[in-house]
Amino acid sequence: MPLSTLVQRHGASRYLKIDIEGFEKAALSTLTKDLPLPQYLSFEVNLDRNDLISMMSEIGYDAFQLVRQGKPFLTAQPNPAREGDFADIEFNSSMSGCFGRDLEGEWLDLEAMTAFLETFDAEAAEAIARGERRGWHDVHCRLQGAD
Repeated sequence: MPLSTLVQRHGASRYLKIDIEGFEKAALSTLTKDLPLPQYLSFEVNLDRNDLISMMSEIGYDAFQLVRQGKPFLTAQPNPAREGDFADIEFNSSMSGCFGRDLEGEWLDLEAMTAFLETFDAEAAEAIARGERRGWHDVHCRLQGAD
């Protein structure tokens, strides 16, 4: 079932995490600005990353963050939480961590995110050449007007 059908049938959630091992573009490409969209969504970085960010911008997402995943990099939920109720939980390596207003990083517009990713890619290539493991990252998107 296409993601757009789920959204039409059940409405928009506050946050949507897409991690379907390289099929993110197939799912997200069914969303349009005419649908009820989640205020925040994230997807795992893959080769379609730049296309996906542009697609999300075209349907109304106007702010983006790149968030490093994996237990050593996940931050604890702020207390008090800025997003929902506080949950005293330690994120493990299979969890995505905070989202929305609970993210600590700076939200970037499309132009700034594109420039940031160019620098990020160059630094990542250098780190990989040195034999460093980079882990994985998620792109978080904020819908225009989200609180």
